[in-house]
Amino acid sequence: MKKRYFTLKEAEELLPEISFKIRNLIKLSRAINLLNKIKISYEDEFDFITHEINSRKNLHKLYHEFYKLLEEILNYGAIVKDLNFGIIDFYSKHNEKEIFLCWQLGEEKIKYWHEAYSGYDKRKPIELLKA
Repeated sequence: MKKRYFTLKEAEELLPEISFKIRNLIKLSRAINLLNKIKISYEDEFDFITHEINSRKNLHKLYHEFYKLLEEILNYGAIVKDLNFGIIDFYSKHNEKEIFLCWQLGEEKIKYWHEAYSGYDKRKPIELLKA
């Protein structure tokens, strides 16, 4: 996998696929977090061992699906920045500088960008790139 630089149009063309994948990634993340919180006590050691084996197998399957999906998103050239808010960045260039086109789940198009060394809180309107 190689770093890819996007035009605004190229990044926005990927949004339907990225949106679908990030929603699934969020669901998997929530399921993993929930399963990690479950604690069950058993009086019988055999029941405990049986339960642990099965629950860990299921948890590993979820982790595998999670990382596989995360890798698919990365293979597009998109960077998952925050799963809680569904924030995705796409590498781009502006005036020979590396920037990120910043998109959040639920937005119909990319509305913001920020310098590569800054974060979400330093986002600027996309219109500033067009000027």
